[in-house]
Amino acid sequence: MSRRFCPLLVVVFFVALSGDAPGQIPIESVPAKADATPAAKSENTDPTLAAELASPRATLRTFLEACRQEDMKRAALTLDISEMPGSDDARALASQRIAAKLNEILSRLLDVDLSSVPDDPEHPQAYSLVEGQDIPDETDIAALAAIKISRIPADKLWRFSSETVDQIDTLREQAKDRKPVTPGKAVQSTDLAIRLSDLFPNLQNKTLVLKDYQWICLAVLIFLGFLADILVRLLLRHLTVAWFRFMRNGEQRQAEKHVWRPLGLLAQALVWYGGIWLIDLNPLVHSIFGYGVKTLTVVSATWTAFRLTDLLSAYLARRAAATPTRFDDLLVQLLSKSLKALSLCVGLILFSHVFALDLWGLMGGLGIGGLALAFAAKDTIGNFFGSLTVLADRPFEIGDWIITEGVEGSVENVGFRSTRLRTFYNSVITLPNSRLTTAVVDNMGRRRFRRFKETIGIQYDSSPEQMEAFCEGIRELIRRHPYTRKDYYHVYFNGFGDNALNILLYCFVETPDWATELREKHRLFQDISRLAASLGVSFAFPTRTIHLVQSENTPTEAPQMGDPIDAGRLQGAEIAGPPATAETRPGPVVFTNP
Repeated sequence: MSRRFCPLLVVVFFVALSGDAPGQIPIESVPAKADATPAAKSENTDPTLAAELASPRATLRTFLEACRQEDMKRAALTLDISEMPGSDDARALASQRIAAKLNEILSRLLDVDLSSVPDDPEHPQAYSLVEGQDIPDETDIAALAAIKISRIPADKLWRFSSETVDQIDTLREQAKDRKPVTPGKAVQSTDLAIRLSDLFPNLQNKTLVLKDYQWICLAVLIFLGFLADILVRLLLRHLTVAWFRFMRNGEQRQAEKHVWRPLGLLAQALVWYGGIWLIDLNPLVHSIFGYGVKTLTVVSATWTAFRLTDLLSAYLARRAAATPTRFDDLLVQLLSKSLKALSLCVGLILFSHVFALDLWGLMGGLGIGGLALAFAAKDTIGNFFGSLTVLADRPFEIGDWIITEGVEGSVENVGFRSTRLRTFYNSVITLPNSRLTTAVVDNMGRRRFRRFKETIGIQYDSSPEQMEAFCEGIRELIRRHPYTRKDYYHVYFNGFGDNALNILLYCFVETPDWATELREKHRLFQDISRLAASLGVSFAFPTRTIHLVQSENTPTEAPQMGDPIDAGRLQGAEIAGPPATAETRPGPVVFTNP
């Protein structure tokens, strides 16, 4: 909770520093924004407004008519707020409340006679309401003399002077006990902030810039903001458990406590933002609090959008996990990143709007340096289109084992800029998406079957019958194995090795992942070892045979075979049998079921 008070304490600290003395706000502390006030840019003045403020009489008539119609926005245009500090919103709100207070003062002190008010646009001096008016109570002369209508040099229009605006609270305090000069005429303001101020007549003294009742209202407002935060998070936490049911373990339940924190902070900021409009703060203090609360609102709203995106992604990922394809897992990741990027852009736009930043000027500056930006963003744009290629062409999905650009690993994440692979060393390799548009991708994860190719060596003393039985036994193991491919396999005597008779084992297994492949390979090789033991076949290993010959022994004579060519042909014919014809030769290999 202490962290939450830090921004608030900083705001209060700067508010306290903004005054030169308790109860006094220096007008010079914030420069006047002449271009944002009614007294600015005469060339852009509305002709209707110019007519309504053309003379002291026209200005007073416009003010009284607007107050009679309860149009405080129009009445505020008759006030000179050029020297009022604060933001435009705060100044506009304060001017409307000042207009309401001025109307209440006039209702209590004077029944205005417009015919006695000068109607000359070139009236030589400021007009005071004591001039030519029938004042019922002479004690009110001083107060009415302070209410003046003067000509503003900037636009040559007549408005209630800035001195009158500055003294409005003092004048209202002097007139509060007077009865309306016109019996039955309501003088109570309808503004909630003014009514709230009237509820505390004994708490109007200023302490550190603000009145006592304003400090109390701010304390209550802070409490209500924290209460809204707690209630919103508590309510949404229960709704999350009831609706989504995705919290399963302790770690996820701990995450549930924080998932709605930004939304609670948003509710807190909204309560504060709405509350400060109900407290009659002076424009400077209102601006400081307003900027702080608006910034908090934008940040919390953007943070809330991020958390809601995470919540939606968790829900969609859970649904995607139940589908047989993994393409939707890729879509969930890209959707999550797209929504977060959109939330960030909206947050920046809101922030620029709050602080009145000139986005068009910024875009113009970007246009001047557009060429340099284009060169700098070349790789980024290429990566973006690479991600679109991955999305459209679908060369791989999340979890696939791929080999590309000399990189091998399992696809873990696909973003707008890069794709992350988890290698078999458990490291993470980041591959820019721009390279995927031209690279050759070998998707090992899309193999339906995984190949086993081994050379089994048996000893040279194995008989042909043992070799044939051993090969046929391995074929039978393949036919009976639950994961092997039954329509294509080869087990044959394939060569005379240096130390063994080589038998080729070539088959496929249908497994979804590498772990299952290793397990089934282990089972098949174990069965081959048992088969060799049962047939008396021994596996060969590198050996070297040394023959010791004594010189005194008589060498063994080679058998007499006459013509060697004829002898070879006779032995070959005896072993192979008569020549095979097209009808008697063995046909193609047929893979039979066990």
